Amino acid sequence: RSAILNAIYFADPEIVATHLDFLLTDDVQGTDAASGVRLYAGVLEDNTPVFEWLEDNVDAFIGRIPDYLRSLVPQIVTGGCSDASLERLSVFFRGQEQFATSLEKAELAATACIDRRRSHASDLERFLESRGGT
Repeated sequence: RSAILNAIYFADPEIVATHLDFLLTDDVQGTDAASGVRLYAGVLEDNTPVFEWLEDNVDAFIGRIPDYLRSLVPQIVTGGCSDASLERLSVFFRGQEQFATSLEKAELAATACIDRRRSHASDLERFLESRGGT
């Protein structure tokens, strides 16, 4: 099931919300629900729809996923690889002690992703310039 659910994703915020809502139903296992939310958090360049959905559904989502994943929710929703995504993550989970360790790890991962993206973008620009174009 995870493979099928993870193969189907959309960018339209309304469809994203509908898909995320579906992940909370009894038709989807808890681990698959976590995988689905992680997918959207990671593949959307702007993961605002995931955090908008979480604002209304975080308790239902936490209740749906297995116990061993509950404290890892910040790491599950890390994604977007941008300063804005990192800020959304930090603001959403800031001050929630049960997520402190996971939030710290998620922020480190997001920062590393942003740094890698910036580094590789520079490398690509230099490569293109060395070839006479952009």
